[in-house]
Amino acid sequence: MLEKVKIGGIEYNIEYIEIPEEDGAYAFAEIDHALARIQVNSVCNEQIQEVSILHEIVHAVLFNIGEQKLNGNEKFVECFTQAWYQVLRDNKGLIM
Repeated sequence: MLEKVKIGGIEYNIEYIEIPEEDGAYAFAEIDHALARIQVNSVCNEQIQEVSILHEIVHAVLFNIGEQKLNGNEKFVECFTQAWYQVLRDNKGLIM
């Protein structure tokens, strides 16, 4: 499991914890920019955890470049995340 990720020069710690249900829905992951921490729901399967980490990375990148409008657009973040996840999973040699 990934324990750290560097985003925009800042090293974020990744913690795997059980995030309780809220209003009948699960949170797969959460990011805290002030603490440079991503918390991932440990009850999710491995692929959901991977997608969730990537989702939070997209939020961090948008936050770091000042794109607050896009950062607050969950539909954009999720669609972008899903597209990148598929590209990265299906093209292992893409990044060397």
